[in-house]
Amino acid sequence: MERREFQLEIDGFFSPTGLSTGSGRMIFPMDADVLAELQEALRERMAVVGNRELYERDAQEHLNQLMKASARVDEAARRLGPGADPMLRHYLERQSYLKAIDWLEARAG
Repeated sequence: MERREFQLEIDGFFSPTGLSTGSGRMIFPMDADVLAELQEALRERMAVVGNRELYERDAQEHLNQLMKASARVDEAARRLGPGADPMLRHYLERQSYLKAIDWLEARAG
């Protein structure tokens, strides 16, 4: 598997996990494949949450699917590693998954 990296530069933000560009900018290297996997996992989880038909028909199966989707999000988030952007990590830690999806989509373009 080819390893590609995604870099995000943030003005005036310093973190021990970021890399300084020497111009007051920080770069947070993140694997593009992991970011894509995370985005897909987040979308899957949101789809399960919104599946009211399954919930009404079989609440236990809905819960099983939600647990599976949540575990996938957790695993992808873990794979981001220590160099993950602090804002993305903030969204994930607080389970602000719509904001995390928005963050990922804004940087995918």
